Amino acid sequence: MIPRTEKLITVKEAAYELALSAIRVRQLCQQGRVKGARKIGRDWVIPTPIEVAPVTRPRGFHYP
Repeated sequence: MIPRTEKLITVKEAAYELALSAIRVRQLCQQGRVKGARKIGRDWVIPTPIEVAPVTRPRGFHYP
């Protein structure tokens, strides 16, 4: 259930606020890294304020 006081924004609006592309914001939503993001039909809605979880990598991780 969505609380009435919660403001929801679209992926495009979130992308503007985060200075990311809309595609990247969708990827973050699919990965579950945007707190509270929900898919309604084919669109994602994101509550404000936007909270994005940081990437967690194993200690000592290095790209080849």
